[in-house]
Amino acid sequence: MQEAMWEFRPGTSEPLKHRMTGEVRSLKNSESRLLLLLLTHSHRTVTKDEIHNFAWPGKVVSDDSITRAISTLRTALGDSAAQQKIIRTAPKSGYFIIGNHVVLIEETPQATITPVSNRTQKNKLRVSLLLTCLGFILVNVFLFNFLFMPSGNSDQYMLSRIISGNTQFMVESDDLVSLELMSNLSHKKRSQPVDFYITSNQARIYVSCVIRTPEAKRRNSLNLSIDIDNPLEYISNEIHQQCQ
Repeated sequence: MQEAMWEFRPGTSEPLKHRMTGEVRSLKNSESRLLLLLLTHSHRTVTKDEIHNFAWPGKVVSDDSITRAISTLRTALGDSAAQQKIIRTAPKSGYFIIGNHVVLIEETPQATITPVSNRTQKNKLRVSLLLTCLGFILVNVFLFNFLFMPSGNSDQYMLSRIISGNTQFMVESDDLVSLELMSNLSHKKRSQPVDFYITSNQARIYVSCVIRTPEAKRRNSLNLSIDIDNPLEYISNEIHQQCQ
Protein backbone atom coordinates (compact mmCIF):
# COMPACT_ATOMS: atom_id res chain seq x y z
CA MET A 1 0.00 0.00 0.00
CA GLN A 2 1.29 3.44 -0.95
CA GLU A 3 2.32 5.64 1.98
CA ALA A 4 0.26 8.79 2.44
CA MET A 5 1.91 11.99 1.24
CA TRP A 6 -0.39 14.48 2.97
CA GLU A 7 -1.66 14.82 6.53
CA PHE A 8 -5.08 16.43 6.85
CA ARG A 9 -6.02 18.01 10.19
CA PRO A 10 -9.47 19.58 9.84
CA GLY A 11 -10.30 22.61 11.98
CA THR A 12 -6.67 23.71 12.42
CA SER A 13 -4.73 26.68 11.06
CA GLU A 14 -2.56 24.32 8.99
CA PRO A 15 -4.99 21.72 7.65
CA LEU A 16 -2.74 20.22 4.95
CA LYS A 17 0.90 19.30 5.53
CA HIS A 18 3.24 17.34 3.25
CA ARG A 19 4.93 14.52 5.15
CA MET A 20 8.21 14.67 3.24
CA THR A 21 8.77 18.37 2.67
CA GLY A 22 6.79 19.82 5.59
CA GLU A 23 5.04 22.14 3.16
CA VAL A 24 1.75 23.51 4.52
CA ARG A 25 -1.35 24.39 2.48
CA SER A 26 -4.28 26.43 3.77
CA LEU A 27 -7.92 25.72 2.89
CA LYS A 28 -11.19 27.58 3.18
CA ASN A 29 -13.76 26.13 5.55
CA SER A 30 -15.93 24.80 2.70
CA GLU A 31 -12.90 23.19 1.03
CA SER A 32 -11.79 21.62 4.29
CA ARG A 33 -15.28 20.20 4.91
CA LEU A 34 -15.41 18.85 1.36
CA LEU A 35 -12.09 17.02 1.79
CA LEU A 36 -13.26 15.65 5.15
CA LEU A 37 -16.44 14.34 3.50
CA LEU A 38 -14.48 12.62 0.73
CA LEU A 39 -12.04 11.00 3.19
CA THR A 40 -14.73 9.70 5.55
CA HIS A 41 -16.55 8.15 2.57
CA SER A 42 -13.49 7.04 0.60
CA HIS A 43 -15.14 3.68 -0.20
CA ARG A 44 -17.78 5.26 -2.46
CA THR A 45 -18.79 8.18 -4.63
CA VAL A 46 -20.01 11.24 -2.73
CA THR A 47 -22.94 12.86 -4.51
CA LYS A 48 -23.24 16.56 -5.26
CA ASP A 49 -26.27 16.83 -2.99
CA GLU A 50 -24.21 15.43 -0.10
CA ILE A 51 -21.45 17.91 -0.84
CA HIS A 52 -23.93 20.82 -0.97
CA ASN A 53 -25.40 19.89 2.43
CA PHE A 54 -22.10 19.21 4.19
CA ALA A 55 -19.69 21.77 2.73
CA TRP A 56 -22.20 24.65 2.65
CA PRO A 57 -24.78 23.81 5.35
CA GLY A 58 -27.85 26.06 5.23
CA LYS A 59 -26.66 27.83 2.08
CA VAL A 60 -27.81 27.64 -1.53
CA VAL A 61 -24.85 27.34 -3.90
CA SER A 62 -24.49 26.21 -7.50
CA ASP A 63 -22.57 23.23 -8.84
CA ASP A 64 -19.93 25.72 -9.97
CA SER A 65 -19.01 26.24 -6.30
CA ILE A 66 -18.35 22.52 -5.99
CA THR A 67 -16.29 22.53 -9.18
CA ARG A 68 -14.14 25.42 -7.92
CA ALA A 69 -13.66 23.79 -4.49
CA ILE A 70 -12.62 20.49 -6.11
CA SER A 71 -10.19 22.36 -8.35
CA THR A 72 -8.66 24.13 -5.32
CA LEU A 73 -8.28 20.82 -3.46
CA ARG A 74 -6.62 19.16 -6.44
CA THR A 75 -4.15 22.04 -6.76
CA ALA A 76 -3.35 21.94 -3.04
CA LEU A 77 -2.71 18.19 -3.23
CA GLY A 78 -0.63 18.38 -6.41
CA ASP A 79 -3.44 16.89 -8.48
CA SER A 80 -5.32 18.16 -11.54
CA ALA A 81 -8.52 17.59 -13.51
CA ALA A 82 -6.48 15.98 -16.26
CA GLN A 83 -4.58 13.54 -14.04
CA GLN A 84 -7.16 12.86 -11.29
CA LYS A 85 -4.62 10.79 -9.36
CA ILE A 86 -6.17 11.68 -5.98
CA ILE A 87 -9.67 13.11 -6.51
CA ARG A 88 -11.69 11.63 -9.35
CA THR A 89 -14.90 12.78 -10.97
CA ALA A 90 -17.86 10.43 -11.28
CA PRO A 91 -19.66 11.90 -14.35
CA LYS A 92 -23.13 13.36 -13.56
CA SER A 93 -22.87 11.91 -10.06
CA GLY A 94 -20.19 13.34 -7.80
CA TYR A 95 -16.61 12.77 -6.68
CA PHE A 96 -14.52 10.19 -4.87
CA ILE A 97 -11.00 10.00 -3.48
CA ILE A 98 -8.61 7.17 -4.36
CA GLY A 99 -5.45 5.66 -2.99
CA ASN A 100 -3.78 6.45 0.27
CA HIS A 101 -2.42 9.86 -0.65
CA VAL A 102 -4.12 11.74 2.22
CA VAL A 103 -4.40 10.55 5.82
CA LEU A 104 -7.04 12.04 8.13
CA ILE A 105 -5.69 13.01 11.55
CA GLU A 106 -8.28 14.01 14.13
CA GLU A 107 -6.60 15.39 17.23
CA THR A 108 -8.10 15.93 20.69
CA PRO A 109 -5.70 18.20 22.60
CA GLN A 110 -5.11 16.83 26.09
CA ALA A 111 -4.29 20.30 27.39
CA THR A 112 -7.92 21.35 26.91
CA ILE A 113 -9.40 18.19 28.37
CA THR A 114 -7.38 18.01 31.59
CA PRO A 115 -8.32 21.45 32.98
CA VAL A 116 -12.01 20.74 32.36
CA SER A 117 -11.67 17.45 34.26
CA ASN A 118 -9.85 19.21 37.12
CA ARG A 119 -12.48 21.92 37.31
CA THR A 120 -15.20 19.27 37.39
CA GLN A 121 -13.51 17.48 40.30
CA LYS A 122 -13.05 20.77 42.18
CA ASN A 123 -16.71 21.69 41.65
CA LYS A 124 -17.81 18.29 42.96
CA LEU A 125 -15.61 18.76 46.03
CA ARG A 126 -17.08 22.21 46.68
CA VAL A 127 -20.64 20.88 46.36
CA SER A 128 -19.83 18.00 48.72
CA LEU A 129 -18.38 20.38 51.33
CA LEU A 130 -21.34 22.74 51.03
CA LEU A 131 -23.82 19.89 51.49
CA THR A 132 -21.91 18.63 54.54
CA CYS A 133 -21.89 22.10 56.13
CA LEU A 134 -25.57 22.59 55.32
CA GLY A 135 -26.43 19.24 56.93
CA PHE A 136 -24.48 20.16 60.07
CA ILE A 137 -26.25 23.53 60.31
CA LEU A 138 -29.70 21.98 59.85
CA VAL A 139 -29.04 19.40 62.58
CA ASN A 140 -27.98 22.11 65.02
CA VAL A 141 -30.94 24.31 64.15
CA PHE A 142 -33.24 21.34 64.72
CA LEU A 143 -31.69 20.58 68.12
CA PHE A 144 -31.67 24.18 69.31
CA ASN A 145 -35.25 24.62 68.18
CA PHE A 146 -36.17 21.91 70.68
CA LEU A 147 -34.06 23.52 73.39
CA PHE A 148 -35.60 26.96 73.14
CA MET A 149 -39.11 26.25 71.93
CA PRO A 150 -41.97 27.46 74.18
CA SER A 151 -43.08 24.87 76.72
CA GLY A 152 -46.60 24.86 75.30
CA ASN A 153 -45.31 23.12 72.14
CA SER A 154 -43.47 20.32 73.95
CA ASP A 155 -46.33 17.82 73.78
CA GLN A 156 -46.47 18.20 70.03
CA TYR A 157 -43.03 16.63 69.82
CA MET A 158 -43.60 14.19 72.74
CA LEU A 159 -40.89 15.95 74.74
CA SER A 160 -40.46 16.43 78.46
CA ARG A 161 -38.96 19.65 79.81
CA ILE A 162 -37.57 19.41 83.34
CA ILE A 163 -35.80 22.13 85.31
CA SER A 164 -33.46 21.22 88.13
CA GLY A 165 -31.79 24.21 89.78
CA ASN A 166 -29.88 26.09 87.09
CA THR A 167 -30.12 23.17 84.65
CA GLN A 168 -32.84 22.58 82.06
CA PHE A 169 -33.41 19.22 80.35
CA MET A 170 -35.35 18.42 77.18
CA VAL A 171 -35.81 14.69 76.52
CA GLU A 172 -38.17 12.51 74.50
CA SER A 173 -40.96 11.28 76.75
CA ASP A 174 -40.76 7.65 75.60
CA ASP A 175 -36.93 7.40 75.53
CA LEU A 176 -36.09 5.45 78.69
CA VAL A 177 -32.32 5.69 78.20
CA SER A 178 -32.49 9.48 77.86
CA LEU A 179 -34.77 9.78 80.89
CA GLU A 180 -32.40 7.69 83.01
CA LEU A 181 -29.39 9.75 81.88
CA MET A 182 -31.27 12.97 82.63
CA SER A 183 -32.04 11.73 86.15
CA ASN A 184 -28.36 10.99 86.74
CA LEU A 185 -27.21 14.36 85.37
CA SER A 186 -29.76 16.29 87.42
CA HIS A 187 -27.96 15.33 90.66
CA LYS A 188 -24.65 16.81 89.55
CA LYS A 189 -23.77 20.35 90.63
CA ARG A 190 -22.85 22.96 88.01
CA SER A 191 -21.25 26.35 88.37
CA GLN A 192 -23.28 27.91 85.54
CA PRO A 193 -26.64 27.33 83.86
CA VAL A 194 -26.77 24.57 81.22
CA ASP A 195 -29.55 23.48 78.84
CA PHE A 196 -29.51 19.84 77.72
CA TYR A 197 -31.24 18.12 74.82
CA ILE A 198 -30.87 14.33 75.07
CA THR A 199 -31.95 11.58 72.66
CA SER A 200 -30.77 8.09 71.74
CA ASN A 201 -31.09 5.18 69.34
CA GLN A 202 -30.05 1.54 69.57
CA ALA A 203 -26.36 2.37 69.16
CA ARG A 204 -25.63 5.85 70.48
CA ILE A 205 -26.68 8.62 72.85
CA TYR A 206 -26.78 12.14 71.43
CA VAL A 207 -26.47 15.16 73.70
CA SER A 208 -26.53 18.84 72.85
CA CYS A 209 -25.63 21.12 75.74
CA VAL A 210 -25.83 24.90 75.76
CA ILE A 211 -23.86 26.68 78.48
CA ARG A 212 -25.34 30.06 79.42
CA THR A 213 -22.83 32.70 80.53
CA PRO A 214 -24.77 35.34 82.48
CA GLU A 215 -22.07 38.03 82.44
CA ALA A 216 -21.71 38.14 78.70
CA LYS A 217 -25.19 36.76 77.98
CA ARG A 218 -23.54 34.30 75.59
CA ARG A 219 -24.48 30.72 74.76
CA ASN A 220 -21.69 28.20 74.12
CA SER A 221 -22.99 25.01 72.52
CA LEU A 222 -21.48 21.54 72.31
CA ASN A 223 -22.75 18.38 70.58
CA LEU A 224 -21.74 14.94 71.84
CA SER A 225 -22.24 11.40 70.52
CA ILE A 226 -21.48 8.52 72.91
CA ASP A 227 -21.62 4.73 72.50
CA ILE A 228 -24.74 3.50 74.30
CA ASP A 229 -22.92 0.37 75.53
CA ASN A 230 -20.80 2.43 77.94
CA PRO A 231 -21.85 2.35 81.64
CA LEU A 232 -24.40 5.02 82.51
CA GLU A 233 -22.16 6.56 85.18
CA TYR A 234 -19.30 6.85 82.68
CA ILE A 235 -21.59 8.55 80.13
CA SER A 236 -22.94 10.92 82.77
CA ASN A 237 -19.47 11.90 84.01
CA GLU A 238 -18.20 12.42 80.46
CA ILE A 239 -21.11 14.74 79.64
CA HIS A 240 -20.72 16.58 82.94
CA GLN A 241 -17.03 17.25 82.30
CA GLN A 242 -17.57 18.40 78.71
CA CYS A 243 -20.58 20.62 79.40
CA GLN A 244 -19.08 23.00 81.99
